[in-house]
Amino acid sequence: IYPWDVALEDNRRVVFETLSNISSSSKLLERVAVGYNANLDRIVNALELFEFLKIQKPSVQLNKPTDIISTEQDFIQTFTHFFEQGSAAERFIDNPQLCQKIMEASLNINGSLSVGGNAALMSLEFVNEGCDVLLGGVIGPHLQQLLPPKLKTCRQKDPSDVIHLIMEFPKGAHWSGIWSPRANRFIVHCDKANSRLNSLEYFHSELEAFHTNLIVLSGFHLLEGEPENFRKKRLNEVLEKLDSVPGFIPLHFEMASIGDSAFLNLLGRSILPAVNSLGLNEQELGYLYFSLGGSDLNEDRKPSVAEYPSLVNKYFKDPSLPTVIKALKFIYRITESETTDNESVFRELLGKRNPQDTRFGHSVSYTHLT
Repeated sequence: IYPWDVALEDNRRVVFETLSNISSSSKLLERVAVGYNANLDRIVNALELFEFLKIQKPSVQLNKPTDIISTEQDFIQTFTHFFEQGSAAERFIDNPQLCQKIMEASLNINGSLSVGGNAALMSLEFVNEGCDVLLGGVIGPHLQQLLPPKLKTCRQKDPSDVIHLIMEFPKGAHWSGIWSPRANRFIVHCDKANSRLNSLEYFHSELEAFHTNLIVLSGFHLLEGEPENFRKKRLNEVLEKLDSVPGFIPLHFEMASIGDSAFLNLLGRSILPAVNSLGLNEQELGYLYFSLGGSDLNEDRKPSVAEYPSLVNKYFKDPSLPTVIKALKFIYRITESETTDNESVFRELLGKRNPQDTRFGHSVSYTHLT
């Protein structure tokens, strides 16, 4: 939402007027295409899972959370960090034996199985609003049974279901001497199919015949579990697909939790200039702001990567409106300036896209966690 260079009260007016316009025009969205991730969610109580696994928080102080979970200690310290903050997070487990151990333990405690993946969940919401929806994601046989018949899925189906483990904890939950200030969830998985965006080509091959009014993009956070070269390759392929989308079809990018600041920087500088709108919560906003080079909000200095978790907790746990506006203003300007001023870099990132042709800046959807 812009312009940014106006007084705070004017910014509030622009925000509310823009959201009002979006709300009044939503009835025009008769056909919506949503990609690129879908899976089954196994939902359990996090503390019951740790009790079954006989895992407790070590008495010694642990390091910061890890971007990728490779060991049981990574699992414990990363969960502990977000549990203490009451924050949501998602991590890839690159240790098959550890992943199997955790997933099998989740089957031995009370839990439920439901539709998962940002793309699939948003598709259900659009269907409930009366839209015709095309979903691109890894659709296994059990997941297909849980989806409403009206929801159209890409013709490529997966022979098996992909499961993500949703470890929920309530507000005030106590575990090994620490407590959570609010209810939230910690998600782990070893999902290679969605993390490689396997549905990308099938999804875009069906777009023209579907005649969509809107394209919603999600699932990029799952690339975090892939090597750097593969991430860049896949993002380039995404941008090539987006380049073929007619300009009158709006593109929305829905973010999710990403721990790797270098990857978040790459994602922000490549995907944001190609879309019309962005959806994210306050924690995701904080990490995106710092990963793109944002300075400490109270000091004129750029923090180190090691400081990001504490600064996000400090400024974005319950951010003020001026903090949100400052962060969004910075993100918008960074993506704009990179697109226009650093053409050589963006020709590599954007492939055939014209660096002057940027969509981002039309609207931002900021979702505050409750």
